[in-house]
Amino acid sequence: MARKIADTKKISHEQWLELRRKSLGGSDSASCVNMNPYSGLLTLYANKKGLSKDKETNEAMRLGTDLEAYVAERFTEKTGKKVRNDFFMYADDDYDFMTANIDRRIVGENACLECKTMGSFNGYNLENGDIPAHYFCQCQHYCMVMGFDMVYLAILVLQRGLYVIEVKRDNDFIKQLREAETGFWTTYVMQDRMPEPDSESDLEALKEIYPKGYKDSEVVIPGLDRMIIDYKAVKDLADEYKDRAETLKAQICQRLGANEIGVGVQYGCSWKNQSKTSGYDMARLQADYPNINIDKYKKVSEYRVFRTRDLTKKKKEKTK
Repeated sequence: MARKIADTKKISHEQWLELRRKSLGGSDSASCVNMNPYSGLLTLYANKKGLSKDKETNEAMRLGTDLEAYVAERFTEKTGKKVRNDFFMYADDDYDFMTANIDRRIVGENACLECKTMGSFNGYNLENGDIPAHYFCQCQHYCMVMGFDMVYLAILVLQRGLYVIEVKRDNDFIKQLREAETGFWTTYVMQDRMPEPDSESDLEALKEIYPKGYKDSEVVIPGLDRMIIDYKAVKDLADEYKDRAETLKAQICQRLGANEIGVGVQYGCSWKNQSKTSGYDMARLQADYPNINIDKYKKVSEYRVFRTRDLTKKKKEKTK
């Protein structure tokens, strides 16, 4: 059985975040097995080492938190199963860096309830038990740490309904998950060793870790030529597919003409007018109010740009 390490009702949100940084929770587990589309190993490492800021609460996250109690009530209404709050943070008996914060316990069962909110089905057939891979990992993590037989996953799809999926304990997967989480923690976190990037999200983490570059600084990188050749090849292929996609989009728009909606047998499309405010027209503001110093209203963003170059061209120019 897992042991209690904190009562979340008696600590601040900042203290809770600090405890999360010192361990791997349910939402971290999928990153360890490359099943989280929003966070790679490097992103997770940066968070645990305090190299990146905690994600700010966005509207989707706020909605999920605010609707948790409602989802739990709907679960009881739909299944007849009673639930109770559990405000403790738990740690695994054998691995203190594996922790769990569960939404609700199921009364009379060795199971818990995990509440989720989705804006749409996002391509998942929830009625047939098809769920996002990182949800599955989170449920198995709770089974691993808490010793549960299953996790009831209650997913509220806005304006669609509530879907309840039983995620049963999978011991084979749990064995792999435990090995992956242990490997990540002991190999990277404990040894202050940054992992190789393995997802697109890792680039955003690197921008936080290295926000500025030393002017004109230079470093010799072993294997850089091969990496850039691969990068260019993949980018060219991506650009080719993007160009093809835009061409197909143009062909569809041509057929739509002045119509907003296109209808096929299986699919449909729309081409509608939308407006977007992107900021101030500084030139017009200066023209209308010439006596106002508009420089103080200009917002300057600083960021680093990644580019590649052919070093052989520069060498050839020098030999001419």
